[in-house]
Amino acid sequence: MKRLIATFGLCSLIALAACGKSGENEAKAPATSAAPVTEQEAGSITDKTVEVGKETWEKTKEMTTDAADAVATKSKEVYEDTKDAVSEAGTAVKDKAVEMGTTVSDATSDAYNSAKKSTSEMIDVTKEKGAEMLQDATKE
Repeated sequence: MKRLIATFGLCSLIALAACGKSGENEAKAPATSAAPVTEQEAGSITDKTVEVGKETWEKTKEMTTDAADAVATKSKEVYEDTKDAVSEAGTAVKDKAVEMGTTVSDATSDAYNSAKKSTSEMIDVTKEKGAEMLQDATKE
């Protein structure tokens, strides 16, 4: 963009210098040393200035389009990379949640089975003690 502005500025200066529009040059130059500009020369200079302006405009348009395309391409790349990263993170979270759920389920199942076994053993012990106590009570 800086190059574009510099090019445009340089073209403008060249055009002004070619047209003899510089106030300093007119004030310092003696009247007898400068030949008057004919209508044909003035038209030619104007045509050249218009041509340079058109070329500058085309280059500006081309560079702006290229820059816009580059920004759009980079934005799309960043979007795709972000989308992939978020998708991977979501999959990782889902996988971890399934893993944790399975671990909790297994631990709960183990605790349930352990409690069931302990309860069953206590019932058996209680039955045996009850039977012993009943036998002792009937002997007496």
